[in-house]
Amino acid sequence: MHLRRAVMFLAVIGCGPSPAPSVKVEAPRPAPSAPAASAEVGIRLTRPASARDAHREELDYLEQLVDLWWAARDRHREIHKIDVHATFADARSLAARCDDLPCYANVVRTALCRLGDGHLRLEPEWWLPTKRYHTGLRVEETPDGAIVVKGNGSVHAGDRLKSIGFEPFEERLRTICETPGSTLAQRRLLAFAALGERTSFGEVPPAPLELHVVGRDGALRLVTVPWEASPSAVSARVRTACVESRILDKKRRIGLLSVRTFWCDGNADAFKADTKRAATALGTVDHLIVDVRDNGGGLDEPARWLASLLVRERTEWMRFRHPRPYAERSTKFFRDHVDPAPDKEWEKLRSARQWALIGPGCFSTCDTFASAIRGAKIATFVGRATAGGVGNPTRFRLPYSGLTVSIPVSLYAVVGSESSDELLEGLGTWPHEHVFPTTEQVEKGEDAALQMTLSLIP
Repeated sequence: MHLRRAVMFLAVIGCGPSPAPSVKVEAPRPAPSAPAASAEVGIRLTRPASARDAHREELDYLEQLVDLWWAARDRHREIHKIDVHATFADARSLAARCDDLPCYANVVRTALCRLGDGHLRLEPEWWLPTKRYHTGLRVEETPDGAIVVKGNGSVHAGDRLKSIGFEPFEERLRTICETPGSTLAQRRLLAFAALGERTSFGEVPPAPLELHVVGRDGALRLVTVPWEASPSAVSARVRTACVESRILDKKRRIGLLSVRTFWCDGNADAFKADTKRAATALGTVDHLIVDVRDNGGGLDEPARWLASLLVRERTEWMRFRHPRPYAERSTKFFRDHVDPAPDKEWEKLRSARQWALIGPGCFSTCDTFASAIRGAKIATFVGRATAGGVGNPTRFRLPYSGLTVSIPVSLYAVVGSESSDELLEGLGTWPHEHVFPTTEQVEKGEDAALQMTLSLIP
């Protein structure tokens, strides 16, 4: 028992050799803790003779880690029909062709992405050569199919995409998987984004996009769109506020609070300062619209604090449990709560009629926030379902390559549900008023969800 706990601890904290900046995997050696770990999870690690042998054994090891620790494994098997063993079998076949670390890293990233959990992913490493590429395209989903809203010269705004690489667009879209998503809606959102921007390990850019597009004149044409290297990020960038506000209608006293992120560069105090400035700029409003559609999550503290400004009584914040890999019985769900902030300055927000704009871009901590506010029954939700991705991602270091993967080890239930069995993962928070933009609204750049909300306010 003591050995088992020690091994589990070592696996979680990522004990192993310090990764070197070299991109070659030559004469790999297992970490000192590897034999104990292999004995525990049923993997026999050896001294592989080549990089390809190391890749194969490490993928065996990763498959076991995923099978043991991925809390939502059964959930995604049920609703998305994922097959962990088949996914890793494909990965081993692809990795057999890799002689260097960038190639292997791309294989690992794709394998994890195809398992369909937004928190099950390969983490970035400072020592792994990584480049960003772009096409200049921005493509949006409409009821009439995929439409280009920003062109790049050869592809024009208003063009409709019919196929990629001579495959029907919808079939090809399902195979694009760089960033994982927990629901179909989130995966589609990320796949559309990947037509404009991608990240690749090593020096080889992604293959050019071969697109069949239909122009506004109805003519079908074949266009080859190359990927160009994106400029390096500027370290001394201008900071963007994490929370912003504006008055939408002075007569009806409607204010908008846009919450971009709960991360805020890892600074909870900066988030609070931005929120205070935004609230001050709004003043007193009769209707407060909180927009979290593009909030990819972040820290729990800022999200919980914002919820305390909006709720009017003690409210359930989250419902979670930590499954035990070797336990025969599941642990129970724990409930955490948030209380209204006592400061009187926030009464002006709390007293307003509240509305929330949500969509598949609301992920992780944002999913937690949306579930709590929906459970508190203090706001009308408009838009599309959230990403449905929660799970307390924990990092594991792989023994040969030194790559790090995150595996979500906790389960979260829908706040306010009658049963603790209704999991938030793979479901998300659903709106009261579902809004999907029309083709005309997308072409004109109109905000369909915001327009719907304004039409509902008397």
